[in-house]
Amino acid sequence: CRIASEKPKFSFPNISFFIGLLLGVLSCFVSPPKILLAVFIAMLCYAVLTTPEMGVIVLIFAVPFANTTVLTVSVLYVSVCYIIKCMIGKRTFKFEYMDLWVVIFMLTLLFSGFVSADMRFSLKEMLVDLVLVLSYFTVSNLIRSKEWYSRCMISIISSSFIVFIMAL
Repeated sequence: CRIASEKPKFSFPNISFFIGLLLGVLSCFVSPPKILLAVFIAMLCYAVLTTPEMGVIVLIFAVPFANTTVLTVSVLYVSVCYIIKCMIGKRTFKFEYMDLWVVIFMLTLLFSGFVSADMRFSLKEMLVDLVLVLSYFTVSNLIRSKEWYSRCMISIISSSFIVFIMAL
């Protein structure tokens, strides 16, 4: 018998039972593959939040298969996770000489968007260009160690090979 003033304990079996119960009830309204996809995306978002380098590798794999909007939102999420890690002090931001040329390229893209024939149609492209340049700074600052560099090279080669196989 439990005393009324005693606080209930949250343990792994209790939490997992509650999550299973919630997913079971939810599966009556939403198809199980969609639930699994949502759970996978939530786990992936948490993994990227804790380790933004993981997000870069996932983005490299997703480039051939995802549309521009999904990639843009994903790059923004990875960049925000990296900025949060920089603000906490767990990551550093380095600006090198090569980065100056990227900034000049970014300013040229922005200027070309402002002087285009119809600016309201070029606004979306300007935002996508800004996000792609932001992805350059995120990737160049996250992939500094040999370990993460080799992981990115493996993911680029694997992604290219998958696209090659699909093209056959």
